[in-house]
Amino acid sequence: MAGRVALVLGGQGQLVRDRSRELRTPASRLRVAREGGVPGQDLRRRGAREVTARRELVSDTLSQAWHDPEQRGTATEPLSPLAVWDLVVDNAGFESGWPARCFPCRLPADARVAGNLNDLAQALENLVRNAVRHSPAEGPVCLDGRREGDCWHLWISDRGPGVPEDRLDSIFEPFVRLDQARSAGSGFGLGLSIARRAVARQGGRIWAENGRPGLRVHLCLPAAPEVPAANV
Repeated sequence: MAGRVALVLGGQGQLVRDRSRELRTPASRLRVAREGGVPGQDLRRRGAREVTARRELVSDTLSQAWHDPEQRGTATEPLSPLAVWDLVVDNAGFESGWPARCFPCRLPADARVAGNLNDLAQALENLVRNAVRHSPAEGPVCLDGRREGDCWHLWISDRGPGVPEDRLDSIFEPFVRLDQARSAGSGFGLGLSIARRAVARQGGRIWAENGRPGLRVHLCLPAAPEVPAANV
């Protein structure tokens, strides 16, 4: 019990420290820009970007906070990863301006996993957004998969710069970002952490490897039980 309490309190303390830093940073940037004589129109555009970024941070923070540190499971049902992918990439295409052809899927049409719709959609959405963010213009970002025993092995691949081999595990930790410049489009380092928790809640696991080129993120999820054919 003491260990569990220490885990929760430690996580909350780190959460507060990280969020405090992220929330103070934009105010400092805007103050410097204003005092440096940045024209009003440019300053308003910067302000609008910061508001959008803070909204994303708050949304990701709430998503992460709802996940229990002990990774309790959620109710599952038979799901089609292909159908969830179509929904996710439709949103991703709208956000990025990429056409549908930039999100090819080579997953068999009969693929069914025992998953939770909200968790699966959240995991795929965060993985796709991360891939788009680090990919060249119009990707592509691909979904592949195959049945392996009692699981479906899925993987999402991009054509980005990849990740140093010694950082492949740490990218799933909260607030880990490899782009130290913290550019406006670099995100907050929460997406992959949230994806890992969402996959774990469904009884699955997630890992990454370099695809040369790009990054390949793997998901292993339980296969949905097959429905026996009705007797005629």
